[in-house]
Amino acid sequence: MPAQQMNIAKRQALLLFIQGEGKGKSFGFGRRMDQSIHQAMIYRTYDLLQRIHHTDIVVVQDGEAPLLADAIYLPQRGTNLNECFCTALQDTFALGYERVVAVGGDIPTLDSNDLYQALYSNEVVLGPSCDGGFYLAGLGKEDVRFFNNLPWRQSHLFSHLIERLADSRRCCEQLPRRRDIDHATDGRKNASLLMKLVHVWLNIYPSIHSRSTARGQFLTDRIPEPRYSALPPPVFSLA
Repeated sequence: MPAQQMNIAKRQALLLFIQGEGKGKSFGFGRRMDQSIHQAMIYRTYDLLQRIHHTDIVVVQDGEAPLLADAIYLPQRGTNLNECFCTALQDTFALGYERVVAVGGDIPTLDSNDLYQALYSNEVVLGPSCDGGFYLAGLGKEDVRFFNNLPWRQSHLFSHLIERLADSRRCCEQLPRRRDIDHATDGRKNASLLMKLVHVWLNIYPSIHSRSTARGQFLTDRIPEPRYSALPPPVFSLA
């Protein structure tokens, strides 16, 4: 999106981290199904973000990723997870935003209430994940320092961050605990949910699956209509 089209007047942004398929995760269902799960979670998350009005969507992608419509793209910078996360926050705030909510594309139960609470709070808002990390972080520009040099990918990441905020007397609000889908173990524990998610995605975006590359990977040019929001609530619900 050209710089002149960025709605900086909104002063709040949803920052979406996407892992490219070239570095795709294994969910334990085979390569083709794992690809479908990967893309279905991204599209479901992006559709949820698009429902939040008066807020820009900033995408930081790692490797090849679906080209999502109406998003501001930033290159991923950094040599490790700590640098990539903190640099993405700094780059987003540098665009002029006062409030940023960072979220991954691998939380199939993410709820719009999570996003609204994180956007409109004046405190740090964290969504704890079941593996001891966090799936969402809502913060202001002055809060980026709390996320530097954390024990990333460790089971005590969330508790360490909470202690750091408490030591600095920075108030923190916590969202419901949710599971992010990172490994085959997560896939097995959430198999029913993931299959339902892929089923919904296949029915909404059949044209994507009819155009495959020689390697069998799905092409994802832009999100076609209709979006998830066009579905009746019972079909869309992933509860």
